[in-house]
Amino acid sequence: MEANRGIKKIPKRKGIIEQRPKLVCAYIRVSTGHEAQLNSLENQKQCFERLIMSQPGYQFCGIYSDAGVSGMKSDRSGFNAMMATIRN
Repeated sequence: MEANRGIKKIPKRKGIIEQRPKLVCAYIRVSTGHEAQLNSLENQKQCFERLIMSQPGYQFCGIYSDAGVSGMKSDRSGFNAMMATIRN
């Protein structure tokens, strides 16, 4: 058996960080502007809002979305807005 090499376990402390709510948002997207997909976008929005708001310890920070934009494109304004908000 290997000797203890002076490793000391530091117990987890409860502090301010654990008491703060987690800031949570969602990004949703549909690839076309067809009515059926726009309905899907609204359904996604409602689903994520309910899910996030029902979680204790989560603070809902919004839904970012793009409609009629391919996931392969880099010029998704909703996604880029979400990332800018996160960085700030």
